[in-house]
Amino acid sequence: MLSYKGLVISNAFTIWEEFFHMVKRLQDEFGKYGVTIDHQRNDQVMAYIDENGNAKTNLPNYDFIIYFDKDYHIARLLELAGFRLFNKAEAINLCDSKMLTHLALTNHGIKMPKTINYPLRYGQGSDEGFHKRVVEELGLPMVIKHIYGSLGEQVFLARTIDEFNQITSKLTNVPHIYQQFIASSFRKDLRIVLIDHKIVASMQRNAQVEGEFRSNIETGGIGLQVDIPPAFASMAIKVSEILDLDYCGLDLLYGPSGEPLLMEVNANAYFSPIEKYSKKDVAGAYVSYIVKTIYSR
Repeated sequence: MLSYKGLVISNAFTIWEEFFHMVKRLQDEFGKYGVTIDHQRNDQVMAYIDENGNAKTNLPNYDFIIYFDKDYHIARLLELAGFRLFNKAEAINLCDSKMLTHLALTNHGIKMPKTINYPLRYGQGSDEGFHKRVVEELGLPMVIKHIYGSLGEQVFLARTIDEFNQITSKLTNVPHIYQQFIASSFRKDLRIVLIDHKIVASMQRNAQVEGEFRSNIETGGIGLQVDIPPAFASMAIKVSEILDLDYCGLDLLYGPSGEPLLMEVNANAYFSPIEKYSKKDVAGAYVSYIVKTIYSR
């Protein structure tokens, strides 16, 4: 009798209860197809380059891996060892870095907030001149983000020059970006989940906590069912295709004239919140796509 098995890999150090619920949802949905799903943390996975220069791993012969982590190097080694990952290593890498995401989408007709990258630097020294030019270019308020971060963490709003100085004083030598503040989308955005470049669920996220500008569910926001404007749907599909994503949660801002602006793309978006607010079966759709991709041949 044939045995169908897949693996979910998660980060060993940033696991929330929400994640275990997500794994259980996937296991239940895959079970309908007779596929068993194991779960391992990334520190349990040994992927390496051997003395002959070949990619090796301690994993058994899984049919596929759902990679809910952001470690590009392990992901790429697993691919080189012969595993099919969802998402692919390069797509994960592009989405993990907010600046790489914007760079990959640059010159493709994807509108986004004006973005400035903090220059690579070593050691000590003054950023005063650079910061002055950033404020002159973007104005205040201004959004400041760590390049690596998720769940709305490490995102700041500098309303005044004093706040700007306080925030940036803590980010010396930390990779981060500065972005134009989009007043028309203050405390709200549109989250769209795509699978195989097709929209399967959406919700408008609204901040609810007093004084909180981030609309992430994890920071106290709520989701609302809304119709996706055609321009937003078109942009979401185009972004998913450019980044070659099997699955993603894509966040769009509402521009001054109602146009979509790309905010972020998450290759490992938790799907429980959007299932709750949109009433869509995201887990079932993702599992169906993976089963079709892996077992149709």
